[in-house]
Parts: sequence; structure tokens; C-alpha cells
Amino acid sequence: MSWNVGTKIHTLPNASDAQGSDFTISVYDYYNSSSLPSFVNFNGDKTITYSPLLADAGEYILEVKLTDGQPKSSIYRCYVYVTNTVPDFSPSLTNKNLYLNGVPVTYHLPPYSDPDGTACTISVKKIFGSVRSSLPTFITFADDQFVISPGQYEFTSIGTHQIEVNLTDTTNQLTQRYFSVVISNQSPFFSTYPTNWSRKLATATYTYALPTYSDPEGHTILVSVYEIATKTLPPFMTFANDVLTMTVLDTDFAYQKSFYMRAKLNDTNQYNSYDFTISLTNTAPTFLDSLQTQICPLNGTVFEYVLPTQFDNEGQTIIATTKEYGKASLPAFVTFDGLQYTIAPGLTEFQYVGLYNIEIILSDGNKYCAVLPHFS
Repeated sequence: MSWNVGTKIHTLPNASDAQGSDFTISVYDYYNSSSLPSFVNFNGDKTITYSPLLADAGEYILEVKLTDGQPKSSIYRCYVYVTNTVPDFSPSLTNKNLYLNGVPVTYHLPPYSDPDGTACTISVKKIFGSVRSSLPTFITFADDQFVISPGQYEFTSIGTHQIEVNLTDTTNQLTQRYFSVVISNQSPFFSTYPTNWSRKLATATYTYALPTYSDPEGHTILVSVYEIATKTLPPFMTFANDVLTMTVLDTDFAYQKSFYMRAKLNDTNQYNSYDFTISLTNTAPTFLDSLQTQICPLNGTVFEYVLPTQFDNEGQTIIATTKEYGKASLPAFVTFDGLQYTIAPGLTEFQYVGLYNIEIILSDGNKYCAVLPHFS
């Protein structure tokens, strides 16, 4: 029974004697046969009355003795428990998880009670290891309710906060229960991953717009872009308003390569990095048609061979140079003006009879191609 049950009546069962003799009933403390515990009263017949107080909390053994006039006796034992039970919550406390988004979270403690029926009081602390302290400034407690409201930019609140709840009844029976407040901050992110980008090395201004981005907690996002190797932007790049601008000339051959870039989103506490490449390409100039072998009879005629149209994919100026393959210059009877060969062997210049491999080099200043027509 609880210590504050008030008065509890215990009526003994009927008893009898096999010979029909009269008998008496006595009740006493097992550990002290001359008395009863102070809160126990026996009326000498069949009724035991219990009126425990807080100080009586404990375990007791009573003996009930039946005695006839012979004297013969029978002894029975009963156990008496006077309890002072600690108060508790039902259901248990639960952990609270929230993000640093400026939205307060309310946590009302679950119902609690004292099995002995006394009033309870609550006190709360933050604990770290064995150290107890008052609640963080962003957590308040009143009327059995916590309000957890870290500021949207209160990054110092991020982490796990262990909260101790002390539940005490009027007899100072204490129950300590715990729950955690976990405050998280997520990294900002792009809606889609930045794609690799490639254009030709031409005189132009190119732009590369970053994908849209957001922060789950609504924090202001700082955006930066740089080349991974140098931690800065290459000279021909600028970055503003989420757009990378690239201004190049078709002669900026130093920029003809892939730049390994990184875009970084930062809310000043968490960040995400995304890698992508910016590439400027340059291809060799070429002819739009095949070169033709020229067969020139030694008859005193001057032959002309106009080269096919030259083409550069990036629009760069093409410079054509030529010589006999393996030699330093053209044969003496061949001249070249950049677009056309003039082939003029004399009628009797028999020493020029033969096959000549003529090499033509088309260059845009960086890339070149070499082709070999034939004169014979």
C-alpha cells in the first residue's frame, strides 16, 4: 500500500478449532513479538487497521497466531509493504530534432504523476558530462512546456543539447529523465549539377550561367567560382550575378585548354562544392576539298594550280606556307603566292623531269595541318 493511503482495513478470514474449543487471535511484529508497528492496530478479533505515514515506508512481516485452551496454536504470516513510489512520465520523453531555420519548436512534456497521489514539481537543466547548467538562451521552459527557438543565424546553437528533467514529489522522491535537442544546419545546393562547358577559341564573349540554388534553412548564400589549381579566376574570366563571363581573342592560344573549375555555395556555416570544366578548343585549318596531283608536260607551257578554299573552324587567319617535301624551298620552276602555284619549267629544261612532292602547311598561328600534293 502507498504510505498516504489513509486508513486501510484488513479483515482476517474466519477461523475455527477442530475440537470446538474456544481460541484467541493475536497479531504481532515478526521481529518484535511484543508489539506491532506503530501504524498497525488490531482490534483483538478479526480486523487489522493500517494507517501508515511517510516515515513508515518499508517492508514488514506480521504474524497471526491462533491459540486454543490446550494450549495449541497455529501461526500465519502476512507481508505488509508500505511504499513511497517515485513520480514519472508516461509516455517517455522524446528527442527533438530541428533545423536552423528560425522557426520555433514547442515541446510539451508528456503527462506525469506520482503513484502516491502527491503533487509534483519540475526543474530542468542542461547537462554536459557531469556538469549541469541552466538552459541555453534559445531554450525556455514554463508551464511544462519547452520552446526551442534558435535564431536563423545562431550557428553556435548547432549540435546536440542534453536536457535533464527533474520530477520531484512532496516527499522529495526524485525522478530524472533526459531528452536531446539536436539542432542541424544543412548545406546549400544547386538544383542541378553544373555541367561541363566547351567552346571554340574565337574572338567572342561567352557566358556560363550557374544553375539555380537554394538553402534549406533560408540562409543567405555566398557564391564563389575559381580555378581549382590557382584558387582564382583565369585572367579572361569574370564572375558576377551567378554568371561566368569569358572574353577571348582568337589568338589567345594560352587559353586553349580545359580549366578545372569549382563553384562553392556557402551559408557561412555549411558549404557544398561542385566541380566542372571550362574548355576552349582550337582545331587545325584545312582545305574544303582534296588537293589534286598536277601533271605538267615539258612543252614550255606555264601551268597554274589554284588551291581549294581554306577553312578554319575558329575563324582565325590562315597562313599557308609551302616547300618541296624534305627540302628547304620549292623547286626552281615553281612559285607560290599564298593561294596559287605557278609551274613553269622551260621547254628544254629536261633536268626538271620527275616527281615532286610539294608540302603545304596551313597554320592559324597555333595549329597547323600539312598536306602533300604532287607535281610531275
